[in-house]
Amino acid sequence: MSPFDMIDDRPVHMDCVIAIEVTMDGMKSQHEATHQLLQDILARLSPAPVQNVQDPLLMHLACQSPAPLILVLESPVS
Repeated sequence: MSPFDMIDDRPVHMDCVIAIEVTMDGMKSQHEATHQLLQDILARLSPAPVQNVQDPLLMHLACQSPAPLILVLESPVS
């Protein structure tokens, strides 16, 4: 396209311009709705905050009595 072609004013079809604007507005609102939906899904999938809960396995191990320590004394071999 030459610069001279761009200078010429051509009639604008307002119906086309309006249709493009309406389409763009619809796309923007769909984007916003999709963004909000994804944020809601992420909020549901994220782990709940931990409130001072200890690991059950660690609590079980802590409650058990320690294994007795057995010392074996060997006499020196002569």
